[in-house]
Amino acid sequence: MRATALAPAGTVLFYAGSLAVVVLALTRVVRDLPTDLVGRLLAPVWVPLAAAVLRYGAGWRIEGAREAREQYRRLRAESAAPLLVCANHLTLVDSFLVAAALGSPAFFVRRYDSLPWNVPEAANFAASW
Repeated sequence: MRATALAPAGTVLFYAGSLAVVVLALTRVVRDLPTDLVGRLLAPVWVPLAAAVLRYGAGWRIEGAREAREQYRRLRAESAAPLLVCANHLTLVDSFLVAAALGSPAFFVRRYDSLPWNVPEAANFAASW
């Protein structure tokens, strides 16, 4: 699987960072709610928005996404056990790319528990800003 970049990496990081700031701000607005609940409630907004930023804002397409999505759906359907998804990077945009490769926005809005997510490593994240 390979992401093809048509926009500069800085543009993608700007959009991804902006999206993260919006989600964080909304989380602080509803501070008394657990972060996971806020993410679930806002998923119909932020999941398609993140996909649109990657696809149309950055112009990225992921080679082999259809096959990866079919295999991911099959793995998730086989068991309710947690599934460990390992990426070879830990930057802000990687979580969005892994998610885009493994499922459509509609799939993750319906099956929010299948959304792979990781927190970027602090040194990598801080160095990119």
